[in-house]
Amino acid sequence: MLGTHFINKKAYEYIQSDNLDQFIAERENELILKIKELIDISDRNQIQTLITPNKPFSNKLAMWQAIESCDNYIYWVDRYFSNEGLRLLIQSVDKSKIKSIKILTSIDKADDNLRRLFKDFKNEMFNNYQIVSELRVMVHSKLKSSIHDRWIISKNTCFNIPSPDIISRGQYNEINSTTNRPPFDEWWMDSIDIIEGWDQLLEVKRNST
Repeated sequence: MLGTHFINKKAYEYIQSDNLDQFIAERENELILKIKELIDISDRNQIQTLITPNKPFSNKLAMWQAIESCDNYIYWVDRYFSNEGLRLLIQSVDKSKIKSIKILTSIDKADDNLRRLFKDFKNEMFNNYQIVSELRVMVHSKLKSSIHDRWIISKNTCFNIPSPDIISRGQYNEINSTTNRPPFDEWWMDSIDIIEGWDQLLEVKRNST
């Protein structure tokens, strides 16, 4: 009976424990999986790459396509990475193919809310799918100012992308496959882990005000 309302076992456990936010997120994931199944998202040639204001659902499909096509790992570079990025990842990452997720953002977006949500994301991805997830923060102004675009990088592909917030708002933009690859490893090594290095990040924030 609950299945007809797209309430799976995990969502049912959340509602039993009065965890409304997790229940809503899990039920949303279940609905999205069903929609993707019905429209046959595997037919990738039918997915748009132009983000437009009048196609909010197709905008998300375009991003799902990019994320689902990734193999082995996902490296996401976005100076203004937000909670919406975590939502897109949990909804569309192919958990049978991905072993590692690394997210790189700037200190401008590294607040306690993002840290808390990422900890939940990290634990769920590892405990349920054995996917190791990390989020690091760029703190050096020279590094931050040298990066303008956003990328999703994987073993087999690389995409130049808009921010998840732009996709959510439906502002005109594009998701483009590219053969160019930014120096992600170099940027990663020069950044601080949002969980393990939180005290260090707070010190940087205090010194910058």
